[in-house]
Amino acid sequence: FRSGTAQGYATLLPKYYESIGFSAAQFGLMLGLFNFAGALGTLTGGYLGDRFNRRTIMIAASIASVPFAYAMLHVTGVAFFIVAILAGMLLSMPHSLLLVMTQELAPNRRGLAGGLVLGFIFASGSFMAWLEAIAATHFGLLQVLSVVAFFPLLAGLIGFALPSGRRPETIAPEPLPVPSNVSTVSPSAAAD
Repeated sequence: FRSGTAQGYATLLPKYYESIGFSAAQFGLMLGLFNFAGALGTLTGGYLGDRFNRRTIMIAASIASVPFAYAMLHVTGVAFFIVAILAGMLLSMPHSLLLVMTQELAPNRRGLAGGLVLGFIFASGSFMAWLEAIAATHFGLLQVLSVVAFFPLLAGLIGFALPSGRRPETIAPEPLPVPSNVSTVSPSAAAD
């Protein structure tokens, strides 16, 4: 749901801002800050996730993003830049945490697990943005974006279903089998 908000905003906010009289340069800067703050949010989420309970951070960031995402539609001037930065950071903060949590659930297939979760995040966000655009043609941009701002609240509530507590111990992957026609030589024997 968070991706639905982030992707929906990236898709629909330029049209909305244009409709209320902002120049392309103005809303380009605003959305650039929103997206740049999203990159900072993934870094911040990763940093905090290494030190604190990941589930708690994901839930808190998702819920905390709602008022800032909503405010992006209703504030102007310097206040807009502040809420756009906070919304971008908080909306993206859980992405790195979800990636790590998924990789921990499949320690022997970390690459596949990471690819699956990132693919799902971006694909679901893109699909939701398309649905939001369809809804906006019927109900209006501001009305749809105002509802979309609350999607991360649902993501936060769903976060309570994720495993809690300490991170699972890392399981070392099984070593690759050595073919029978290859001799194994220890490093010390090779040096002699």
